Amino acid sequence: VIAADCKRVTVLKYFLEALCGQEEPLLAFKGGKYVSVAPVPDTMGKEMGSQEGKQLEDEEEDVVIEDFEEDSEAEGRGGEDDIRELRAKKLALARKIAEQQRRQEKIQ
Repeated sequence: VIAADCKRVTVLKYFLEALCGQEEPLLAFKGGKYVSVAPVPDTMGKEMGSQEGKQLEDEEEDVVIEDFEEDSEAEGRGGEDDIRELRAKKLALARKIAEQQRRQEKIQ
């Protein structure tokens, strides 16, 4: 009886540790749709609200894409940046595949 109780307590302990260690979900189901509940990071361009701020924001986006292509590691910077990084990776992979196909055609 004591062994069974100890086992139950151990299993509950592992379950609670796993449950507490999980991250918050980025999507929530509200009103029949999935809605993003991810925190939105503040950027300098949005706070300024001017053309200069918009240019700075565009330059930052370019840097993010270049960094991603060089490092090939994505850090969580928000939903839009993640999508932009994935598109950049998709383009890089498409170029690589096209280059490999051209090489194969030359060999044959």
